[in-house]
Amino acid sequence: MSNKATLRNVREPERSSLESDEIYGKILPCPICGNGIPLQLTFKRKPYLTCNDCGLQLFIRGQTGIERLQKLISKGKFIAGQETNASEPLALINRLEKLQVQKRDLETKQGLIFKNEAVSDAITVIEAEISKIEQELKARAKGKGKLKGKLK
Repeated sequence: MSNKATLRNVREPERSSLESDEIYGKILPCPICGNGIPLQLTFKRKPYLTCNDCGLQLFIRGQTGIERLQKLISKGKFIAGQETNASEPLALINRLEKLQVQKRDLETKQGLIFKNEAVSDAITVIEAEISKIEQELKARAKGKGKLKGKLK
């Protein structure tokens, strides 16, 4: 009889308590509706989210993804609503922040002397989307009605 490792007899190495305990129970926005949902842990102590309103389940499996999630949580990058009527503006805020990060990343890739036309075009498109979202948030703050366009 050989002593080959099988899925049943190989245990995953223990993860540090710092890694999962710091993020457990934190409220994160649902990527679909923006409602606040608590971060939970699987039996292997990997983070996941379940939004009962949307039926969304989101699992973060890899160590790199878990570390990135920890950094975002520690920096307070997420804004989550507790009520449905706040979900649209919060989804807009989260989208706005993501677009701003993408714009910064593209600007970093853009050369100072030799500009990449495709990168410049992408920056222009992102700037237009940022402007659209900012205008929509201003309109909602003034109480001028519902969202005019759909989120992309």
